[in-house]
Amino acid sequence: MPRLVATDGPGRGGAWPLPDHAIVLGRDPENGIYVNDGRASRHHAELRPGDGGWVLADCGSRNGTWHNGARIDGSVALRPGDRIEIGRTVLVFDPLNAGSVSLGPSDSKIEEPGDDSTSVLSVPVAGHTSAFLRLDEQSLDTARDPLARLQLIYTFSDRLRGCLEMERLAGILLDTIADVIRPDRAALLLRDEKSGEMVPFASRARTGDLAPPAGLQVSRTVVRRALKELSAIVITDTSLDEMAADSKSILFGRIGSVVCVPLVSGEDVHGVLYMDVISRPRDFPRHTLELLGGIASQAAMALGNCLHHRRELASRDVRMQLDVANRIHDALLPLEHFETETVEAHAFSHPSARIGGDYHGVFPTPAGPLFAISDGTGHGIGAAMIMTTARAYLKAVLSCTDLPPAGIMSSLNSLLCEDLEPGLFVSSLLMRIEDGGRRLSYVMAGHEPPLLYRAAEDRFIELETGGLVLGLSPGQFYGDAESVELRPGDRLLLYTDGATEQVNAAGEEFGIDRLRNALRECAMRTPRETLDRIADMIDGWRGEIEQGDDVTAMVIAVR
Repeated sequence: MPRLVATDGPGRGGAWPLPDHAIVLGRDPENGIYVNDGRASRHHAELRPGDGGWVLADCGSRNGTWHNGARIDGSVALRPGDRIEIGRTVLVFDPLNAGSVSLGPSDSKIEEPGDDSTSVLSVPVAGHTSAFLRLDEQSLDTARDPLARLQLIYTFSDRLRGCLEMERLAGILLDTIADVIRPDRAALLLRDEKSGEMVPFASRARTGDLAPPAGLQVSRTVVRRALKELSAIVITDTSLDEMAADSKSILFGRIGSVVCVPLVSGEDVHGVLYMDVISRPRDFPRHTLELLGGIASQAAMALGNCLHHRRELASRDVRMQLDVANRIHDALLPLEHFETETVEAHAFSHPSARIGGDYHGVFPTPAGPLFAISDGTGHGIGAAMIMTTARAYLKAVLSCTDLPPAGIMSSLNSLLCEDLEPGLFVSSLLMRIEDGGRRLSYVMAGHEPPLLYRAAEDRFIELETGGLVLGLSPGQFYGDAESVELRPGDRLLLYTDGATEQVNAAGEEFGIDRLRNALRECAMRTPRETLDRIADMIDGWRGEIEQGDDVTAMVIAVR
């Protein structure tokens, strides 16, 4: 029997069989087809059988009757698939009652493969073990009433209230679908947050006359169409549907009817609800589809809450792990202040992320205190792990031998080359103050050279650079350490490149000259006061710009 199918508007999802006589469409409930649309006239249009087909005529409606996008004047003969627009309501003429209905705009174009034999999702199916909304036949009949449907949806929503466990939510949803819609099989597919693909999560199958199969073959073609149109796909008779006829998963699975509903909350598509009927076609009345739509809407919102809760838990777990890592990292850094009769030193390390990849330290040796500053590749957790490894190796080398700085650096490089992956490295500076605080011996491995300001002469002493970063070349030898005389009043500034490379809003780097000026201006201040001034200058320079890299610095005053 020919019929009209509502694909958009207030009555979306409804279907009306056409009798063998004329029928009126409009807002009057007494009409043959009741169009509950505020923009429709009471007697809006008329459909009547003609010679070999059906004819559509406007009944002098206020807003007009539209046929395939054009307003009709008089009458027009209908062809299969023609669109009739009455106000916001869109009706599709289905003369063969083919049974494939999209509950969204019917003019959506999709590209579908002709053979989806390799484009299916295999879903393990569990039996229907528990029920949350068990309905008897009388209840199903009362579900035809809008108030009864609303009550059912409220009951379902109440079951979901406060449900933040995905497995429990899926069980409530599928058991409810099994009791209310009564398909042979149903499956919930969720969108994978990494790949974006729909992956099976849970399923149900009727017991009794239908034993749970080993797997449920869900056609990707149907799923893609539902997601593309963001509307339910209802195929009441797969044998008469062109899309279903091309799907081997439907053909070989002896599937008679299919319903696929996207679960959409706001702008987010969380998954799809798939259900089918085996071996026979099944009609889904309008009230059933409306009830299904209400259930799907509530389920989509609950899924959104579950996913948000899951992400919050994951984020909280990451934050807790970062807090632990940060405490461990801070514990590995020495005290900020170091002082002897001949030198006074102070240091700070300001990471750009929750945990930093820079390191500074002071180690006593027989020849004098050894100062170290290092910078691992990048910043954040990866750089921190690299730096933790480098610090452990440095302490191991210092505990086993009394090597000069160059020998320590060579041993440290050999150990790191064994562990670091290609492309990872550490820049480092080792310097020892010897001869009672009157000589500086130092070696660099790709690190920024320290600034030495001789206050008595108001000049900077240029220190030699050189040496490859640690971790790249196992055979790298760092030779003899450079040395320079120290005098009372001298100031040394050790720093990482995060200090000089910090940019401002104009994209200009802080630069080495500003560090020099700060060290000169603070020549009569303590190392702590000097570093406070440098930190304030860098923060003021970047303003609202994010800190680009870890910033670590150490000031040493020679007495």
